[in-house]
Amino acid sequence: MRGGLRQAGYAGRSCCLITILANAIRHSEEIVLAAEARAFSPEHSRAAPIRIGRLDWWLIPLGVLSLAGIILIV
Repeated sequence: MRGGLRQAGYAGRSCCLITILANAIRHSEEIVLAAEARAFSPEHSRAAPIRIGRLDWWLIPLGVLSLAGIILIV
């Protein structure tokens, strides 16, 4: 992909996206196998409470602005 994703156009982006998804599936399968090897069971696990702090609320507008920027660039 010489010239980056912009020059490659749609084909380049779709190739990159397929590669990312394939690697994500492969890594998730490795994580599942490792958890099973350690006898992990979702029934016996307990969820930890998630506390939302003051700085977490800044992530919402930052995420919306980032998404808008990405949409405008692409």
